[in-house]
Amino acid sequence: MARLTTDEKGKVISSQLVLGKYTIKEIKAPNGYMLLRDPIEIEITEAVKTQKITVKNAKNNWVIPNTGGSGTKIFYVIGNMLMFAVLYFCKKNRIL
Repeated sequence: MARLTTDEKGKVISSQLVLGKYTIKEIKAPNGYMLLRDPIEIEITEAVKTQKITVKNAKNNWVIPNTGGSGTKIFYVIGNMLMFAVLYFCKKNRIL
């Protein structure tokens, strides 16, 4: 197992790999991009010692919803009104 790092152009050059099959797995994606889902399989043979692999990075389009914003206040107000209405009803009917 070897850990290789790409340069600023996304290229990797290694003269330490011997002939055989390899699996390339991305462990860190560039900022704003998603990790590759599936590993890439390559094979280095006597006939093919150099391989060019082009990977198109997918942008991370996730939108994280805002929480605790002004839209939640109405739910607190309505919830409190319902709670006090139930308490009033229970006290009036001597349930509590």
